[in-house]
Amino acid sequence: MSYSQSSFSAERLKEAIINHIMKSNTGIAEVEILQNISDISFPESGIHAELDADIQDCGLNRVMIKFRNEDRIVKFIDYSVRIKYEINVLVAAQTIPVGQTFLESDFTYKKIISDNNCSNNITDIKQLIGKQASRNISKGTIVNSTLLAAETIIKRSEKVSIIVNSGAVRIRTMGTALQDGIAGQQIRIKRDSGGTLTGIVGDDGNVYLDANNLSKR
Repeated sequence: MSYSQSSFSAERLKEAIINHIMKSNTGIAEVEILQNISDISFPESGIHAELDADIQDCGLNRVMIKFRNEDRIVKFIDYSVRIKYEINVLVAAQTIPVGQTFLESDFTYKKIISDNNCSNNITDIKQLIGKQASRNISKGTIVNSTLLAAETIIKRSEKVSIIVNSGAVRIRTMGTALQDGIAGQQIRIKRDSGGTLTGIVGDDGNVYLDANNLSKR
């Protein structure tokens, strides 16, 4: 977008910035320019204003206006802008107690205006079905990932692979989980060959132990 004139009013520059951002990005509800814009004039004729904006969904954004005379940049100015998006989020349709398994009827959609399009708000109801609440959720609360209880990767009495790391050597054996476990949690397992060990649940469902820190009872 360019404007062929040597005098640029603050109002026209502001309008150009807002229009440029609104046209080049979908879902934008508001654009707020965080700096004062002043009238700009040049003694020479034939000056064009060019706008360059690399819009990110999160945080503040910057817009650069380059004033050119043919291929020569006469002046450039950076402006900080805050962009607000209209987004659909899921909210609790009713109070949901801690530990309850989510049903589709527990949620409804609501449109909000937000300046953070990269939040951990959940917008797809399919991500919630079958999950559990990590705490009590009040009616109307916007649902985000912190409200989901961590998934149980290993269940009590389940057969598990035990990986023991000893330097460059990795030993695999089998055992039985003595308790439920989520990723990163320390649990006790009973080794098939005898003895009880304590290890860390991995994302892959294995239990990991360091040979130097074996706890055997």
